[in-house]
Amino acid sequence: MRSRIQSPKYRQKRRKKAIAVIFLSVLGMLALSSSFLFAMRMPFFQISEVEVVGASGLPQSFFQEKAMASLESSNIFFFSKKKMEESLIAEFREIEDMSISRSGFSKLKISVKERVPTALVCAGFREEKLENSDCYLADAGGYVFEKASKPYPEWHNLYYVPSDKGGVKKDIARFPELQKFIDGAAAAGVPVQGILIGDGGEYEMYVNPDTTVYFDDRSPFDDTLSNLLVFWQNASKNATSTPSFNYINLRFGNAIYYRD
Repeated sequence: MRSRIQSPKYRQKRRKKAIAVIFLSVLGMLALSSSFLFAMRMPFFQISEVEVVGASGLPQSFFQEKAMASLESSNIFFFSKKKMEESLIAEFREIEDMSISRSGFSKLKISVKERVPTALVCAGFREEKLENSDCYLADAGGYVFEKASKPYPEWHNLYYVPSDKGGVKKDIARFPELQKFIDGAAAAGVPVQGILIGDGGEYEMYVNPDTTVYFDDRSPFDDTLSNLLVFWQNASKNATSTPSFNYINLRFGNAIYYRD
């Protein structure tokens, strides 16, 4: 059994040795950290180039500039993909989705999925000349993402939004259902020329130069479309040309009111 009592001198010597070991350990860790940080700042690990894939409609050089500017850190290991994606999608509304990956030690690869336009949305009314309106492209979900270039494309998927109601918004309510309605009518031979989106679920669909079809969302759009097609087919049987009416009112369920 050890019973030797350590002298004060011996204890002091051990304490100094322990302090020295701790000091050297801390110094070594600082040196290692400094070396790591220095290495991370080397050009080899800095993002210096952005490659863009799948963005045929985007201005490439401008997009690349914005991508580099959105980096919180230019280090290939420490940049935030999420923040970069959020920044670029907010800047470029024509982007539906994107993915970011590393390509080597100094290059980023951004794969972009662009929105596909399926309709033209214009501020104003049908009576106004279309070439004088502000029109925008919308995708299949009703997201308005880009101002359309003149001359405007000729689509039956044309929507008017009254300018006195705030004009064209970013999203169009119930847009997929409206697209199905307008496409179904056109496929059945109804010469659709556009839809006015009114207040409180009220709509006007323009057929031929002279016919206005009134409908609303109190009934399912599928039922309303079915009523319209039955009415149109019956009218077509007895007509030598495309039927034309002053109006067709579909807002009363299966009861259809019209005026020649």
